[in-house]
Amino acid sequence: MPRSSGRVPLLAALLLALAAALAVALVPAGLALDRRIDEVLRSTAVEDLGRAPMILEDRNAARGEALSMHAVSVATVPGLADALAEGRTDEAVARASETAAMYGEEPVLVAPDGTQVAGPPVPGEALDAVRRGETPVRFVYDAGMPRSLALAPLGAPGEWRGAAGTSSAMDEAMVTTLAALARADVTLLGADGALVASTLDSEGAERISLALASASRRAASDKVDELEMPGTDSGTWVAVAPVADAGTVVFSRA
Repeated sequence: MPRSSGRVPLLAALLLALAAALAVALVPAGLALDRRIDEVLRSTAVEDLGRAPMILEDRNAARGEALSMHAVSVATVPGLADALAEGRTDEAVARASETAAMYGEEPVLVAPDGTQVAGPPVPGEALDAVRRGETPVRFVYDAGMPRSLALAPLGAPGEWRGAAGTSSAMDEAMVTTLAALARADVTLLGADGALVASTLDSEGAERISLALASASRRAASDKVDELEMPGTDSGTWVAVAPVADAGTVVFSRA
């Protein structure tokens, strides 16, 4: 018994020494594995974020096609062209509004003399396109909100009687939809840099806006960038997508 009691502490000491040696060997490997996992997860997140602007592009293309069809529907409303040509503005707006409301949109009307009767300001080059018989889709910034609009000519081909169409706001609903499709937070800024809508809380959205302004990245970027967030020690990955001259959509992940 005295001999066995002397061996137990020795065996325990040997086991402890072996465990310590294993720990020394395994901890660095575990840390390296953790770092590798973090790198892979971050790389995947960045790659996904880099594809987010394409989601916006596809969404805008689909909306543009829909707006074009809606514009034609408004332009072919019976009696609309006559009411507009004869100066019965209220009647023309009422007729156009009824059809535009069917699509959850607002009417856009331009009289034969070029005077705009309803809707956000239409770019001059868009009116020129309508005069050529086209149905242009444009993005504009009006009343603190980026908007998409489409116009179609009134009257028979080759006859200029004005233009009619619809307009749709880019707002919180659009931001929420984009966030779900891109699996990222989305912040919408106006043409002047003002915050329009975001899936982030107000503080987070303001930080994104300030970070972009300070980094001078309001223009399009063909890659994902990491921005330092004002007032924090952390950065946020962002992909910036302009909406013509009407605003900017920022996809972000912390």
